[in-house]
Amino acid sequence: MPKILLIGEQENTDALVTISSIMKMYSSIEIDNINNMEIYSKVLANYDLVVLWFCISPDLKVIEKISSITEKTLIIASVYTKEEMIEVLSYPLRGMITSDFTLKELIYKIETILDGGYSIYDGAIQYLLNNHYKTLVAAQRPVDLLTRREWEVLEQVAKGLKNEQVAEELSLSKGTVSMYMNKIIKKLEVKNKAGAVALAINNNWINV
Repeated sequence: MPKILLIGEQENTDALVTISSIMKMYSSIEIDNINNMEIYSKVLANYDLVVLWFCISPDLKVIEKISSITEKTLIIASVYTKEEMIEVLSYPLRGMITSDFTLKELIYKIETILDGGYSIYDGAIQYLLNNHYKTLVAAQRPVDLLTRREWEVLEQVAKGLKNEQVAEELSLSKGTVSMYMNKIIKKLEVKNKAGAVALAINNNWINV
């Protein structure tokens, strides 16, 4: 029978009690308050899963401490800022979700992790996919062909933006964008802006 430790803040104690009563038939569950973490820190590794439920934003110090003891942890929070999401994803955890779920959905997520899987909310998955793809794209670009800023300009142009729109997007003047574009065309040895975009897309140098 899996051993689960549900840890929450005072405001979500009732929800934790409800989850515990539903899962009691096949899990050994204990409930405690985040303020009592020091008591459990020495025995966290003995649990098959530790569920940390924050009412609003995740407490990164608590997560860091727990993840250093056990990776069998599921983080729940109402919202994650981009910085918090990046920080939480850097820790060895088994799950990271938002609290907009039904109890049935939460139990399913817990079961998934107990079965060896992972549970990450859609926003975090999209962030991972986007950044992983950008890393792959950047890795395929010829070294020293264009400067970082020139790649940024070309990426915006490839999205169909006009020079004035690119200028606004990158906080540049329209003239500066035109200058960068002329340099890009010359370096890529193409005839015009369309040729530069086509060459970059065909070689997977940019993501559109």
